[in-house]
Amino acid sequence: MIRVHPGTYRESLQISTDGITLSADRARLHPPAEPADTLCNQQSPSPTGICVVGRLDFSGGQPTVVEPVKDTRISGFRIEGFGADGIFGFGSRNMVVRNTALLDNGGYGVFSNTSSGTRFVDDAAERNGDAGFYVGDSPHANAVLRNNRSRNNNDSGILLRDASHGTVSGNEISGNCSGILVLADAPGPAEDWELAGNRAIENNQACAGDPADGEPPSSGIGIGLIGARHVRVERNTVTGNRDLHPSLISGGIIVISGFGGSTPLGDVIRDNRAFGNSPFDLLWDQTGNPAFLGNRCGASSPSGLCAP
Repeated sequence: MIRVHPGTYRESLQISTDGITLSADRARLHPPAEPADTLCNQQSPSPTGICVVGRLDFSGGQPTVVEPVKDTRISGFRIEGFGADGIFGFGSRNMVVRNTALLDNGGYGVFSNTSSGTRFVDDAAERNGDAGFYVGDSPHANAVLRNNRSRNNNDSGILLRDASHGTVSGNEISGNCSGILVLADAPGPAEDWELAGNRAIENNQACAGDPADGEPPSSGIGIGLIGARHVRVERNTVTGNRDLHPSLISGGIIVISGFGGSTPLGDVIRDNRAFGNSPFDLLWDQTGNPAFLGNRCGASSPSGLCAP
């Protein structure tokens, strides 16, 4: 247990030892004058706030996880102004980030990749250069994202990319390019998520995408399932997500095939409230077999998806 007293600390940290709890009392973490020699900073020209990494093997070019770092707990920080990510986790098991603000960082607010058991609870991610909260490349993510606030980030409020198994509940998501995005085919599957009781409001910021990587522009998406399977979207409020800027697709709750051709199978869209989204509150490209049940909404494509 490492307790951090109130104050402003100009440093980067790396955690690679199991069982570390880093608990702050209103501590601010800002970039140091010279980047610390952490693994994250070695891989990026811009500094990362807290780097949580397991033992990695770089012999094949891309890193592979030899041994995960386990049971990291981070709480009570305000991490802001780093050129890269606020918190970067790679090869972690049971990493918990709680009651932490991730503000004005150049990359992701908090990032979890090739990991399992990730928990983001009661956090705030605002004005970051990429998604506020990210879980990716984790086929056994078993992640929980609960009661977080994600606003005005230059990508998704919550991005679940090539990751499966977890719960996203009670989050407030607004002012991003997209609210919650479950993305498969980039290149792997995204399956078995529960998205329940979230509020995705006016996610209408314009993101240009990256043409060099084949990433299209995005804007005006409340909740998007792209090639995702066996995802339950229940009791969410999705309002004011509109096609105001160039985007591959826009609308309230969107269910479409993945860019690599994965069809949406076994998804259930139930008891949501979706109004004031454009061009539609519910949008399905009529591939796969999602079920739309009891949703209160104004307009859908195809017609008939809203409850009478």
